[in-house]
Amino acid sequence: MTPSCPSNDMPPKRITYSVAHTPDTDDAFYFSALAHGTITPANSAIINFHTGHIAQLNRDALDGVYDITAISAAFFPRVFDSYRILTCGTSVGRGYGPRLAVAQGLEDDDLADRRVGIAAEGTTGAFLLKWYYPHAIPVECCHLEMRDLVAQGELDGAVLIHEQLLLTRPEHERISIKECLGARWCHDQNLPLPVGLNVIHKRIPLTQAKALCQDFQDSLQYGFDNPGETRERVGCWDHGAMDEFIQKFANQDSLALAPDVRQGLVTLLDQVAKIENRNTLRLPEIIDGHDCDPRSGAPAFGRSDGASKIWPTGPKTKE
Repeated sequence: MTPSCPSNDMPPKRITYSVAHTPDTDDAFYFSALAHGTITPANSAIINFHTGHIAQLNRDALDGVYDITAISAAFFPRVFDSYRILTCGTSVGRGYGPRLAVAQGLEDDDLADRRVGIAAEGTTGAFLLKWYYPHAIPVECCHLEMRDLVAQGELDGAVLIHEQLLLTRPEHERISIKECLGARWCHDQNLPLPVGLNVIHKRIPLTQAKALCQDFQDSLQYGFDNPGETRERVGCWDHGAMDEFIQKFANQDSLALAPDVRQGLVTLLDQVAKIENRNTLRLPEIIDGHDCDPRSGAPAFGRSDGASKIWPTGPKTKE
């Protein structure tokens, strides 16, 4: 009898990915089911989650620190050569977005030479300020402190983002909302405004990128199907405000990029190219997860092994 030989077959090595997002409620909502083990990633991949403020995540993307990361939509041209856009996880404003708060008495001011707080240069809010108030002086500061700094007279105004859009406290009676910059942009362009993106590094093969996008869609869909459980996991602040913020920025637009959101992104990136004096608008590659209805952009759940779909339409150069 010939003795049997031990098998050399080894279990496949589990792939590890790094995912970074902001600590804000909408981002936490996207990934809650994955982060808590409710949804199992495809191929039993290991996903290590990291959090950071959007300004830090933008800077980290320049160095390719994370495989998947949240960034400001207006920041994407700076990491074009390194990242692709995932259809899942986009924060979209349909008639809303960053708001411009000013000290009382400056409601009708053009803000020329006025100090206006921004979360960071390169954020979508900073772009909107520059687009509509080119002579304002942007001042980088912590977005959590902006309202107080305006109320205390240290800033003339501030571009409010994230949960600061909703929170109000008595000490802020000395400031006024001059306008919603996101609403103004949506009105002017007749398009929704992509505020934030989830992007994936080009070192990740396309088939893996698609599978990860499907995992993120599954995680977000679980949150939609189990809102109470997910809400308890991701936040401890006022549930009414939390629900409003989630409804605004973690919704069907976050599940997949609808055609009008894609066109809004093209328009935004074209404007960023103009304001940054870039010669051409380069269209990003888009990684779709679950196959989507081309008319509505709604995903049809059920895994697919197809490769990524590249941006289908849009101008390639600016006039």
